[in-house]
Amino acid sequence: MRKIITDSINTDIEPLRRLLKSIGQNEKTTEATGLTGAARSFLVALLYERAEKSLLVICPEEKEAAAFARDLTLFLGEEEVLYYPPLDFLAVDMFTLQKEEALARLEVLAALQITPRAVVVAPLAAVAQKVMPFSEFQNYLQIISTGDSLPREEFCRKLIAGGYKNVGLVEEKGEFSLRGSIIDVFSPAEKNPVRMELFGDEV
Repeated sequence: MRKIITDSINTDIEPLRRLLKSIGQNEKTTEATGLTGAARSFLVALLYERAEKSLLVICPEEKEAAAFARDLTLFLGEEEVLYYPPLDFLAVDMFTLQKEEALARLEVLAALQITPRAVVVAPLAAVAQKVMPFSEFQNYLQIISTGDSLPREEFCRKLIAGGYKNVGLVEEKGEFSLRGSIIDVFSPAEKNPVRMELFGDEV
Protein backbone atom coordinates (compact mmCIF):
# COMPACT_ATOMS: atom_id res chain seq x y z
CA MET A 1 0.00 0.00 0.00
CA ARG A 2 2.74 2.41 0.93
CA LYS A 3 4.55 1.95 -2.41
CA ILE A 4 1.35 2.49 -4.41
CA ILE A 5 0.48 5.69 -2.55
CA THR A 6 3.91 7.28 -2.66
CA ASP A 7 4.59 6.35 -6.29
CA SER A 8 1.36 7.98 -7.47
CA ILE A 9 2.20 11.46 -6.07
CA ASN A 10 4.78 13.87 -7.46
CA THR A 11 6.90 15.09 -4.57
CA ASP A 12 9.17 17.28 -6.68
CA ILE A 13 7.20 20.50 -6.26
CA GLU A 14 8.48 23.96 -5.34
CA PRO A 15 6.65 24.45 -1.99
CA LEU A 16 7.88 21.07 -0.75
CA ARG A 17 11.44 21.78 -1.89
CA ARG A 18 11.42 25.11 -0.02
CA LEU A 19 10.08 23.45 3.12
CA LEU A 20 12.69 20.70 3.06
CA LYS A 21 15.42 23.28 2.47
CA SER A 22 14.21 25.37 5.40
CA ILE A 23 14.19 22.34 7.71
CA GLY A 24 17.60 21.27 6.44
CA GLN A 25 19.04 24.63 7.47
CA ASN A 26 18.08 23.90 11.09
CA GLU A 27 15.89 26.94 11.49
CA LYS A 28 14.21 27.13 14.89
CA THR A 29 10.70 27.50 13.44
CA THR A 30 9.31 26.46 10.07
CA GLU A 31 5.65 26.93 9.23
CA ALA A 32 3.63 24.88 6.75
CA THR A 33 -0.02 25.81 6.32
CA GLY A 34 -2.92 24.97 4.04
CA LEU A 35 -2.77 21.18 4.39
CA THR A 36 -5.80 19.17 5.49
CA GLY A 37 -6.67 15.54 6.10
CA ALA A 38 -4.15 12.91 5.03
CA ALA A 39 -2.00 15.54 3.29
CA ARG A 40 -0.51 16.45 6.67
CA SER A 41 0.51 12.88 7.47
CA PHE A 42 1.87 12.47 3.93
CA LEU A 43 4.11 15.50 4.50
CA VAL A 44 5.33 14.07 7.81
CA ALA A 45 6.10 10.77 6.04
CA LEU A 46 8.21 12.63 3.47
CA LEU A 47 10.06 14.50 6.20
CA TYR A 48 10.64 11.28 8.13
CA GLU A 49 12.10 9.51 5.11
CA ARG A 50 14.62 12.34 4.72
CA ALA A 51 15.45 12.59 8.42
CA GLU A 52 17.96 10.51 10.34
CA LYS A 53 16.15 10.70 13.65
CA SER A 54 12.79 10.02 15.27
CA LEU A 55 10.00 12.56 14.91
CA LEU A 56 7.34 13.66 17.41
CA VAL A 57 3.97 14.83 16.08
CA ILE A 58 1.77 16.61 18.63
CA CYS A 59 -1.94 17.05 17.86
CA PRO A 60 -4.36 19.25 19.85
CA GLU A 61 -6.87 16.48 20.62
CA GLU A 62 -6.78 12.72 21.19
CA LYS A 63 -9.21 11.96 18.35
CA GLU A 64 -7.13 13.98 15.90
CA ALA A 65 -3.92 12.30 17.01
CA ALA A 66 -5.38 8.80 16.59
CA ALA A 67 -6.60 9.67 13.08
CA PHE A 68 -3.23 11.18 12.19
CA ALA A 69 -1.44 8.02 13.30
CA ARG A 70 -3.80 5.83 11.23
CA ASP A 71 -3.19 7.96 8.13
CA LEU A 72 0.55 7.87 8.71
CA THR A 73 0.64 4.07 8.71
CA LEU A 74 -0.57 4.14 5.09
CA PHE A 75 2.71 5.78 4.10
CA LEU A 76 5.19 4.35 6.60
CA GLY A 77 3.67 1.08 7.81
CA GLU A 78 2.61 0.09 11.32
CA GLU A 79 6.14 -0.67 12.54
CA GLU A 80 7.33 2.90 11.98
CA VAL A 81 4.42 4.69 13.69
CA LEU A 82 3.94 4.78 17.47
CA TYR A 83 0.79 6.24 19.04
CA TYR A 84 1.35 7.62 22.55
CA PRO A 85 -2.00 7.97 24.37
CA PRO A 86 -2.85 10.13 27.37
CA LEU A 87 -3.96 8.75 30.73
CA ASP A 88 -7.69 9.39 31.20
CA PHE A 89 -8.29 10.29 34.82
CA LEU A 90 -12.00 10.96 34.18
CA ALA A 91 -12.83 7.52 32.74
CA VAL A 92 -15.79 5.67 34.27
CA ASP A 93 -13.87 2.39 34.54
CA MET A 94 -10.66 4.20 35.43
CA PHE A 95 -8.58 1.25 36.63
CA THR A 96 -9.18 -0.91 33.55
CA LEU A 97 -8.57 1.92 31.08
CA GLN A 98 -5.59 3.25 32.99
CA LYS A 99 -3.91 -0.14 32.75
CA GLU A 100 -4.40 -0.33 28.97
CA GLU A 101 -3.21 3.23 28.41
CA ALA A 102 -0.27 2.86 30.80
CA LEU A 103 0.86 -0.29 28.98
CA ALA A 104 0.52 1.46 25.62
CA ARG A 105 2.67 4.33 26.87
CA LEU A 106 5.30 1.90 28.20
CA GLU A 107 5.27 0.11 24.85
CA VAL A 108 6.15 3.36 23.06
CA LEU A 109 8.87 4.28 25.57
CA ALA A 110 10.41 0.80 25.33
CA ALA A 111 10.23 0.80 21.52
CA LEU A 112 12.14 4.08 21.38
CA GLN A 113 15.01 2.43 23.27
CA ILE A 114 15.37 -0.55 20.93
CA THR A 115 14.31 0.74 17.49
CA PRO A 116 16.61 2.93 15.34
CA ARG A 117 13.90 5.57 14.80
CA ALA A 118 10.15 6.04 14.53
CA VAL A 119 7.40 8.65 14.32
CA VAL A 120 5.62 9.17 17.64
CA VAL A 121 2.14 10.69 17.38
CA ALA A 122 0.60 12.04 20.58
CA PRO A 123 -2.16 14.40 21.68
CA LEU A 124 -1.07 17.42 23.68
CA ALA A 125 -2.52 15.94 26.89
CA ALA A 126 -0.25 12.89 26.59
CA VAL A 127 3.03 14.80 26.34
CA ALA A 128 1.96 17.09 29.20
CA GLN A 129 1.66 14.15 31.62
CA LYS A 130 4.72 13.15 33.61
CA VAL A 131 6.60 9.89 33.13
CA MET A 132 9.12 8.12 35.35
CA PRO A 133 12.72 9.43 35.25
CA PHE A 134 14.72 8.10 32.30
CA SER A 135 17.35 6.52 34.56
CA GLU A 136 14.63 4.65 36.49
CA PHE A 137 13.03 3.43 33.26
CA GLN A 138 16.43 2.20 32.03
CA ASN A 139 16.84 0.13 35.20
CA TYR A 140 13.76 -1.93 34.28
CA LEU A 141 14.52 -2.21 30.57
CA GLN A 142 16.30 -5.48 29.85
CA ILE A 143 17.07 -7.03 26.47
CA ILE A 144 17.49 -10.81 26.68
CA SER A 145 19.04 -13.02 24.00
CA THR A 146 19.70 -16.73 23.65
CA GLY A 147 22.83 -17.67 25.57
CA ASP A 148 22.52 -14.85 28.12
CA SER A 149 22.92 -15.52 31.82
CA LEU A 150 19.64 -14.92 33.67
CA PRO A 151 19.39 -15.80 37.37
CA ARG A 152 15.78 -16.97 37.64
CA GLU A 153 14.82 -15.76 41.12
CA GLU A 154 16.50 -12.38 40.69
CA PHE A 155 14.78 -11.88 37.33
CA CYS A 156 11.34 -12.72 38.75
CA ARG A 157 11.85 -10.30 41.64
CA LYS A 158 12.74 -7.60 39.11
CA LEU A 159 9.56 -8.32 37.12
CA ILE A 160 7.38 -8.00 40.22
CA ALA A 161 9.15 -4.80 41.29
CA GLY A 162 8.50 -3.42 37.81
CA GLY A 163 4.76 -4.04 38.06
CA TYR A 164 4.41 -7.46 36.42
CA LYS A 165 1.86 -9.90 37.82
CA ASN A 166 2.80 -13.53 38.46
CA VAL A 167 0.00 -15.72 37.03
CA GLY A 168 -0.57 -19.35 36.19
CA LEU A 169 -1.21 -18.67 32.48
CA VAL A 170 0.05 -15.58 30.69
CA GLU A 171 -2.72 -13.92 28.70
CA GLU A 172 -2.24 -10.16 28.98
CA LYS A 173 0.63 -7.69 28.80
CA GLY A 174 2.31 -7.13 32.13
CA GLU A 175 2.03 -10.78 33.20
CA PHE A 176 4.62 -13.53 33.66
CA SER A 177 4.52 -17.19 34.60
CA LEU A 178 7.22 -19.36 36.13
CA ARG A 179 7.05 -23.13 35.75
CA GLY A 180 10.28 -24.91 36.61
CA SER A 181 12.91 -23.86 34.07
CA ILE A 182 10.37 -22.14 31.80
CA ILE A 183 9.47 -18.44 32.09
CA ASP A 184 6.67 -16.91 30.00
CA VAL A 185 6.69 -13.10 29.86
CA PHE A 186 4.27 -10.77 28.08
CA SER A 187 6.17 -7.51 27.73
CA PRO A 188 4.41 -4.26 26.70
CA ALA A 189 6.95 -4.06 23.88
CA GLU A 190 5.86 -7.41 22.35
CA LYS A 191 2.75 -8.42 20.41
CA ASN A 192 2.75 -11.91 21.94
CA PRO A 193 4.12 -13.58 25.09
CA VAL A 194 7.75 -14.73 24.95
CA ARG A 195 8.82 -18.12 26.32
CA MET A 196 12.31 -18.58 27.74
CA GLU A 197 13.78 -21.92 28.79
CA LEU A 198 16.66 -21.89 31.24
CA PHE A 199 19.50 -24.41 31.49
CA GLY A 200 20.84 -23.45 34.89
CA ASP A 201 21.09 -19.68 34.49
CA GLU A 202 21.56 -19.77 30.71
CA VAL A 203 18.68 -18.80 28.37
